[in-house]
Amino acid sequence: MRPPGTAGPPGPQARAARFTRLAADPDPARADEVFARIETAGDEALGSMRRLVKVLREEDGPPGTTPVAGIQEIRELTERFSATGPPVVLYVEDGLQDRLPGDIAATAHRIVLEALTDIGKHAATATTVRIGLRTTPAGLELRIADDGGRPARLSDQARGGGYGLAGMAERAEAMGGTLKAGPAPEGGWRVTAILPLQ
Repeated sequence: MRPPGTAGPPGPQARAARFTRLAADPDPARADEVFARIETAGDEALGSMRRLVKVLREEDGPPGTTPVAGIQEIRELTERFSATGPPVVLYVEDGLQDRLPGDIAATAHRIVLEALTDIGKHAATATTVRIGLRTTPAGLELRIADDGGRPARLSDQARGGGYGLAGMAERAEAMGGTLKAGPAPEGGWRVTAILPLQ
């Protein structure tokens, strides 16, 4: 799924451009418009690929020597967090570990890591953290919520360093997804990410 407002796939547009150029009475303005859309789509695709490479390069360990983190690592992460912070209740949809693509699982792991880091820094009154991973028609839904009275705040360092809310949003967007964060109606702070599976 591509973000709203982006141009369509370059392939069909290239075919349309070729048809426009070969027509008996070609329209130069129309051809320029189609080629401009192809250029924009190509730039956006390249930007997305660069962001994805950056996300994957940030995984711990030398390239090619460390398995990409996934559901099992999320379980281990929540166990470590629970040992020193508020307890984490983790829900993972049955069979999800076997069905989830590696790049989506790695992105989910990093979002959970950054969300728990924010909770540890900024939600001092939290007594419980709930994390859920399940599939929906839109893709993988990832929810992280705490019951703390003080919401996580994005520091200047987080804004510039790829951490916190900015880092989580960048990771979701790099995969063509979305991320929303804010106060939960029942109190505390909630982060919801949707990561497309197609």
